[in-house]
Amino acid sequence: EFSSQVSFSLWQALLLGGIAIVLALVVLAIIFRWNPIRAGGWLLTVVAFIGFLNVGVFGLNRYAGNLADDIRLTTVGYSDEELQAATNYFRLQAEQLAGQISRDKNGSAQYASFEELANSAGQGFRTLVRKHSYSVFGGSLLPVKKLAGSGYYATRGISGITVGLTGEASVNPLLPDVYLPFAMCQEMAKRMSIVSQRDSGFSAFLACRVNDSAEFRYSGYLMALRYCRDAIALQGLPFGNLSNHLKTDLAACDAFFKNTESDTTQLEVADMLVAWYIQEIYLPDHTEEAQEFDPLDETQVDLSGIVNAKK
Repeated sequence: EFSSQVSFSLWQALLLGGIAIVLALVVLAIIFRWNPIRAGGWLLTVVAFIGFLNVGVFGLNRYAGNLADDIRLTTVGYSDEELQAATNYFRLQAEQLAGQISRDKNGSAQYASFEELANSAGQGFRTLVRKHSYSVFGGSLLPVKKLAGSGYYATRGISGITVGLTGEASVNPLLPDVYLPFAMCQEMAKRMSIVSQRDSGFSAFLACRVNDSAEFRYSGYLMALRYCRDAIALQGLPFGNLSNHLKTDLAACDAFFKNTESDTTQLEVADMLVAWYIQEIYLPDHTEEAQEFDPLDETQVDLSGIVNAKK
């Protein structure tokens, strides 16, 4: 994209420029006594045109089909036991990876720099396309950018913003380290036109899970655990014990969002995660291998009446 030629978020620079122009026009309108209705009409026309372009280029993807259909994932209802089993699976995977993560003396995770993580985020999507034949993830793998004014967005629990007109995916650098890889993959998925929070969140899990970096894999499983934990809490089900590492890392994520997340979105992503667990983990492990057919095996066929069937 043309916006990749600059290291900063171009859409934010354009937004600031637009605000400056509007303020300048207001001052000129006062000085030269322009007709406020006419001047306001021209301004609204420009804003409406930009909005129209954004909807045409990117916004209509909100009405696209479900990601589950594109990746052949069967989403059906599940029982409380299946939700708990999926949650336990994600917990165990996260537990195994937690010890591979660098930590400070307080036990808080310390990841690589933002730039290093951004350069590694595309590898998971590349694997999904080449090894899993998920062509839906065949979009841009350019690194995400830092979201300027991160403090303002952090107070509102905003982890990232993707703007279709400039083709930019921006991520809040103030996110907890353990959440950064997941957030980067989620915004990259949105840039690939997977714009719903449900589908982009699940896409981020898939991309993190197959990334070569333990930091990405841990982020993916930890966020999957968090979605399922919240689903369990909303349904009033018991939740198992967590290690100190998981407690610390989940608490850091919870502190960032501070109840700004939608319960509906949390449940929707959890639904897809449980469906994935059932289809990709549980069923393959519990389906008996097909027994090889033997025409002389009396347990498989009735040999009575067949001459020379037995020696």
